[in-house]
Amino acid sequence: MKIKPTSRLKALILVLILLLSNTSTATASNDTASNDTISNAIANATTLSTEQQEIDIHHYYYNQLNELEKTVYDTFTKFKAKILSNQKFTFRLGPITKKETYVYSVSRARQAFILDDPEALIWFQNVELSLHLKDSDAYVLVQPQDSTNRYSDLSSKELPNAIKTFEEKASQIAKTLHGTDREKLYQIYSWLLENVTYDFTFELPNTRSAYGALINGKSVCSGFAYAYKYIADLAGLEVLYVTGILNSASEYHAWNMAKVDGKWYFIDATSGATNLRIFRGCYFLMSTSSRNYSLDTDFFTYPS
Repeated sequence: MKIKPTSRLKALILVLILLLSNTSTATASNDTASNDTISNAIANATTLSTEQQEIDIHHYYYNQLNELEKTVYDTFTKFKAKILSNQKFTFRLGPITKKETYVYSVSRARQAFILDDPEALIWFQNVELSLHLKDSDAYVLVQPQDSTNRYSDLSSKELPNAIKTFEEKASQIAKTLHGTDREKLYQIYSWLLENVTYDFTFELPNTRSAYGALINGKSVCSGFAYAYKYIADLAGLEVLYVTGILNSASEYHAWNMAKVDGKWYFIDATSGATNLRIFRGCYFLMSTSSRNYSLDTDFFTYPS
């Protein structure tokens, strides 16, 4: 389905609102966030431009969050082990008077967390987040799911071994890289093109995460881009996961940005894998001024 970037981000927030609005009190269940609330939250979001922040490739999106969002992000980091051991937990957000702000903040923190650490999407696909009200405070319940879903065929009990297998595979690939940063970036690109095929059915599980790309060899654009960043991180390369519009197809898309010799470039492994072999090199280290790519700046900013 072809959608505009702003619509997609609002859709993401709406999905999270549906998850986060499952509350334990009658008052909460009757308090429904509207589209106007979402629009206001987006309009009032505080982000830092890339000129205002020092680029830390492992916390690039974290550094654009406000203090509340950073607290939520840090909580996800702190409780990762509990999630992988199939334990549920809650954490306090603050007074219930700020419920709409909390919905947006949790959504944005979750997105930043996954963008900085692609592995997180593998287990986040098996986690349900819900907002609960107790007395005058709002809490988030983080609860692993025993059953599989349309995005993942890994149950919470299978996750620890699946994560271990995924990490070992990524590490094996990273250890084969050699040469200059440019050469290493191309070797990751080539590995994905040779070993991963695009899921044109859009129905296979795990294809939206790096797990589908590295373990199952099937992926959509997000899986390609998450896998690329994850391996690049292991190799000490400066790479970001980015999203926006692929103008030639008028579709929402995910790809990567990589820094080489002090300059940022686009890398699109998905387009490389889905085009004729003679054109594959065209999608490696492209200029960021390419007219075929429009970055989505609704949630975050990007290096210039």
